[in-house]
Amino acid sequence: ERDNLNQRAEQIGEITLAHFRRWQAKYPMIGDVRGLGAMTAIEFVKGRGDRTPNTDAPLKIVSEAYQRGLLLIRAGLYSNGVRTLVPLVITDAQLEEGLGVLEAAIGAVAG
Repeated sequence: ERDNLNQRAEQIGEITLAHFRRWQAKYPMIGDVRGLGAMTAIEFVKGRGDRTPNTDAPLKIVSEAYQRGLLLIRAGLYSNGVRTLVPLVITDAQLEEGLGVLEAAIGAVAG
């Protein structure tokens, strides 16, 4: 309460989901984005309008992000998602840097 961490979790979620939604419009392999506070996820599918889980993309994205200095984990029932759980003490600049790395990794995999 003293540090308003609940409010910070909501801010992180809003920033992250705004980025994810822009990417969803840009990359057909992003099927869904969702989150609760600082915990967010991107679900990957074979293509726009195709709800078939894409299990290869997250594996490649996690590897690509790791090469760029960002640790991620795959998630989801079919392991076709990437989940983030951002520390509540992250600065806005650090958050933007991490999101930039994630988008670069998605872009590299999407081609």
